[in-house]
Amino acid sequence: MTRRIAPPVPALALLVLVLAGAAAMAGSDLTHRVAPGESASSIAARYYADYELAGALLGYNGKSGTVIHAGESLKIPVCDEHVVRAGDTWSALAQRYLGRADGWPAVAVLNGLSPEAPLRVGQRLVFPVVRDHVLRPGETLAVLAQRFYGNTKRSGVLRQFNAIDDPRRLSVGQTVEIPLVVFRAPRKPAPTPAPVAAVPSAPVPPPRRFTGELRSVALALVQGEFDEAADQIEAVRDDVTRAGTPTEQVELWRLLALVSVARDDDERACQAYDALIDVQADWTPDPDLVSPKVREAFARCL
Repeated sequence: MTRRIAPPVPALALLVLVLAGAAAMAGSDLTHRVAPGESASSIAARYYADYELAGALLGYNGKSGTVIHAGESLKIPVCDEHVVRAGDTWSALAQRYLGRADGWPAVAVLNGLSPEAPLRVGQRLVFPVVRDHVLRPGETLAVLAQRFYGNTKRSGVLRQFNAIDDPRRLSVGQTVEIPLVVFRAPRKPAPTPAPVAAVPSAPVPPPRRFTGELRSVALALVQGEFDEAADQIEAVRDDVTRAGTPTEQVELWRLLALVSVARDDDERACQAYDALIDVQADWTPDPDLVSPKVREAFARCL
């Protein structure tokens, strides 16, 4: 079953609820009215502290493109979270948060747990919101699992959640419910612990140094300011290449490739794509987050 849409929540009350993870939000989507100048990325950053969820948010709202307009309303799905207490059971929690007791095996897997594993008091569980997806020609459960979870092996989650006896008998136009746990509200940071005596420890990864600059490039790109995005990325390119973390370098080349495609510079796009693959050999574009033009441009680089 899909989640119901709740009435609009005043901005101050919404902020308190999101940060506190209040139980009053259970079972409801929020509603956001798009303000002038807002983009899907800025809205995703506001509610989830992650601008990269823009594509997933638009998909949840049934939008295939990236354009939104001031004044329109978007559903803002928020996953419920629950800290296990004594006496909790999988089926009772699934009934409470999903309205269906038989959904618990999918909840377990999406939380990285075995359905056979017992619950532990104090364990934090994320309960999915559900997106309806109408099957198109050529789509299978494995295709959907790769698209929404990045792993074809998660097709079993979709089969169980939708009570599909024979996945070979799916038909075009059939609705498949996709449980998603990516829509998490940001939690308050934990209190800073009191300093303790230093002890030898394993090396830790270097801190991200260029997050703000790369996010600014991404926002300019989503808002269609391609020349501005190109100027910004060139300004930090050498620094990120020399001193950025591997994650930042992946993001640098990904953004440069996207900016180049947007500016119809296929040669530069392929150079950035090749550099991206050098940093992360298994990187592939998410079909829900990039346009056919981008996918075709990258295909020509192979």
